Amino acid sequence: MPPQNVIDLLDIIEPAAVIETVNIRGTDFQVRGVSNREYANLLRRFPMLDPVEPAPVLPRADVIDADADLKRAVVAIGFGCPGNEEVEARIEAKFSREEMQTLSDTIFRLTNPPSAGPLAPGAAEPQPANANPGKAADGALSSSSTNSSGTDTPAPM
Repeated sequence: MPPQNVIDLLDIIEPAAVIETVNIRGTDFQVRGVSNREYANLLRRFPMLDPVEPAPVLPRADVIDADADLKRAVVAIGFGCPGNEEVEARIEAKFSREEMQTLSDTIFRLTNPPSAGPLAPGAAEPQPANANPGKAADGALSSSSTNSSGTDTPAPM
């Protein structure tokens, strides 16, 4: 059992939700990220989000419909109305696909904010351009490679 002071602290302090304002057609909308519980509910409703399960092969029209359903559900969560079908229907009626995409992109960014940096020093250090012989700095395969004497030789064709 956790110490009593930890429980008391959790009872009095509510973690602040990160909220961002998104302007759509001159109107400001405040949205927040998706909580873990809400994400679990999304996984139940949209199993294609689960990275462990293989994605079902669906006809293109079904994929487009599922994508629109997911965006409406995410926007409803961002507005603070998770699972509310009436709000989802109003979202579908009021917002274009592009506007729903803008809102859902913001909500997912708030859900998964960029990291502040690597957890360990040097863990994400950029590699020098010549760290991988045979590849150019832009990642493209080069047409030559370095032999044991350090000179470039043409790559076999």
